[in-house]
Amino acid sequence: MKRVFVKKVLALVVALSLAVAVLPVASAEEAYSDYPVVLLPGYSSSGLERVYEDGSAKQVWGVNTDAILQAVLARIAELALGLGLAASGSDPAYLAKVVGEESRAILDGVRCNPDGSSVYSVRRIYSEPENTNNAYYLAHPDEIGGMYERDIMGDIGDLIGDALLFNFNTDFRMGAIACAEQLQEYILKVLEYTGAEKVNLLAISHGGQVAGTYLSLYGTQGLVNNAVLVVPALGGAGIAYDFFNGDIDFDELTLVKFIEHGFMSETDYHWLVRAEATGFLDDVIRELVPYLLESVLYWGSLWDFMPPEYYEQMKARYLDSEESAALIAASDRMHYEIMPHYAENFAACQTAGVKIHIIAGTDSPIVTGLQENSDAIITTHSSTGALTAPYGLRFADGYRGQDTTCQNPEHVHISPAMTVDASTAYLPENTFFIEGLFHGMVYWDDYSSDLLEILLLTDQIADVHTDPRYSQFHATTNAEQAVTAYFDQSPEGQLGADDQYLIVKNLSSTHSLTLLNISCFGQELLIPAAGKQLAPGEALRLPVQGEPEAVSYRKMQLTVRYYTSIAAGTPVGTRTLSFLVMNGEPAVYDGQTPYAPLMLTESAFPQIAGDRATSVLEKIGILDFVEMFFDIFYAILQNIRLLFKLG
Repeated sequence: MKRVFVKKVLALVVALSLAVAVLPVASAEEAYSDYPVVLLPGYSSSGLERVYEDGSAKQVWGVNTDAILQAVLARIAELALGLGLAASGSDPAYLAKVVGEESRAILDGVRCNPDGSSVYSVRRIYSEPENTNNAYYLAHPDEIGGMYERDIMGDIGDLIGDALLFNFNTDFRMGAIACAEQLQEYILKVLEYTGAEKVNLLAISHGGQVAGTYLSLYGTQGLVNNAVLVVPALGGAGIAYDFFNGDIDFDELTLVKFIEHGFMSETDYHWLVRAEATGFLDDVIRELVPYLLESVLYWGSLWDFMPPEYYEQMKARYLDSEESAALIAASDRMHYEIMPHYAENFAACQTAGVKIHIIAGTDSPIVTGLQENSDAIITTHSSTGALTAPYGLRFADGYRGQDTTCQNPEHVHISPAMTVDASTAYLPENTFFIEGLFHGMVYWDDYSSDLLEILLLTDQIADVHTDPRYSQFHATTNAEQAVTAYFDQSPEGQLGADDQYLIVKNLSSTHSLTLLNISCFGQELLIPAAGKQLAPGEALRLPVQGEPEAVSYRKMQLTVRYYTSIAAGTPVGTRTLSFLVMNGEPAVYDGQTPYAPLMLTESAFPQIAGDRATSVLEKIGILDFVEMFFDIFYAILQNIRLLFKLG
């Protein structure tokens, strides 16, 4: 069943503007934890109100769609004119002015002074356990409050009861250290309210940064049992740099895929999108940034979002050393005392009995243009501490990792795409990387949501080696991807000598698939697939012909091409998956050439069609579509050649 996505779309828009399920039954030995669950939500989730001198209060934060709609309707003529001027390329500043003035009005109540303090007296609307637990919110649906992540918390509530679920509210404008101090107070209140000895923490995005800071400061006190950090902004968010730098260049293709992913769309249109016609939005956003900076420049949380490698540059550009001394001191502490020490701080927490796990997305660029490995909002390095190859490249064959955190030579911490070195992560044994998982979409992916709930509510999985069903690296199972594939004997994303079958699974809940062909690059394997049908949710075992090369730490690439019913909207589709060959002595790694092209093969269409034809097809937005059909027939010919060679 498709989940409600309106909130996620709106949250993405707010983030860009401001900073620009089925659970497997636990084993008989494992009962669900009866510890309270405290949810630390994504950025800007908490409701805030301004308190006046006479004691009255007015809500100043909490997305009010009715108010936004009224503001849009009141200026609809100006917005239409501005959109026309921007689209024609004549005046992007007009539209930015209209939107900027409305944004300034909406954000007035939450402005901060240059030192990081609030301009007005602002407080959290709700902050006590008795009015922030799910049972209360369900009983009082009309009150202003926040039951965060309703899909996630709804399922968890079914397992342990809504009275044990608590929604942490914080003044998100303040830095992560201030938010962590509020969290310490809140956890103590929850423990007193419930009579429990410990809590389980579920932290998402900005909540992950707050959780990481909290664990660094208070984690050894024995108040936390399990802590699951989902796409956490531990080391900042790449989108913040794009915003402060003012160099917005939307990656329209990634943005469209992000939206498709959120809707779990089985009708995908990203192959049509070159979207050059929407490039004018970049100019509008660049003109809009100064308006937004007037309101949010001195929010400590946005400065904590600045990745360390860009922090000093942006601080020198925007902050006065005297006026902003207090803000600088707080953010310096975050950047120089907390962020560099997550690994040792988390290790200390683990020694004290806290079980910490991280779930992160990989292998997408930042939607606002930063070309770094990410989940489209937060870089994979920021979420996990792991070293990643430059975006668009991978580590060369034979690369085995720097082993700076994990030094066990038997552990394989290199991702199937050879883009992530998890041996360098904050928690190499407790970090799960989901290739293609977009930010905040963990519950739109059955694999990730199952993993999340097991990690949060049980002690069933100690680390990435415990359960082969939940290995360190996995490809997203969001239905937007249509199919996934893995070999029968190896861990997810690996290929070894014992593998005899490829398992191909239809991720759709509504549409059948017919396989057209499967192509392997980097290994001479033949997997007959033409005409095989998969019902919704069905997995099919296909025999593998040929032997993998007797080598390890070498990349292989597999492309599945399929046909769906016309009702699906996209009758022909393609998914390419990466595999790490682990079948012998490691390949020779050339440290003088540490990186290699990410893709082992590119479409042969541009070479055959020529630059002129390729350019025309790209301009009218159908190059990907034409290439897809060409590659199908080209792959058939290649498979025929391989069949004769192996036969």
